[in-house]
Amino acid sequence: MRCDELYVIGGVREGERSITLEVIRPDGGVEKLRMTKKMWEKYAFSAADTVAEQVFREMKHDSEICEAVSRAASLVSSAPHSCTALLMKLRVKGFSEDAAETAVSVLLKRGYIDEVSQAKDIAERLVKAKHRGPSRVASELRQKGYSADIAAAATESVSEEMYRTALMAAAMKKARLGIPKDKKERDKMVAALVRQGFSVGNVIKCLENLDVEQ
Repeated sequence: MRCDELYVIGGVREGERSITLEVIRPDGGVEKLRMTKKMWEKYAFSAADTVAEQVFREMKHDSEICEAVSRAASLVSSAPHSCTALLMKLRVKGFSEDAAETAVSVLLKRGYIDEVSQAKDIAERLVKAKHRGPSRVASELRQKGYSADIAAAATESVSEEMYRTALMAAAMKKARLGIPKDKKERDKMVAALVRQGFSVGNVIKCLENLDVEQ
């Protein structure tokens, strides 16, 4: 291999948990890399050491994984993410499939992602804050990347009383001017509440109770 095909280790800076370094390419350009201390230990390089292209590629891959893990941790710290949603966001941000999958795996092992607990929390918030019914809750969880089984379990974890309260709140909002006597208008109200995720039977019963109260 010619000398002009070698990469050269430039400055190396050691942080508390990671190593940042510069690698000078054969064309004189500079690549800035960051990796964990454990990753760096396997290379055992020092400043001014030369590196073959294959080894440089391995170092660059490790650096990408390190960056992907850091970005993934930042994402899950700001809002809960399913594995699927997190993987998609990392891919959109430009990380390779391998780096994104590795980052998600690392966060799972560290306990940063608990899809079952996350899905239950989201389901409860959807019912309390947005007055969603069971079918809408399950649908929105699936859209967020949770599996059918996890979405179903989270939907079922919400109490019937919470769903009844949510339906009543949604119905009262729709019927703030009263329950329509016209069948066509009443059917529109029923359809709107069904789109919120409640069954037709429960919606009709709820509106009948409201009608009596009014």
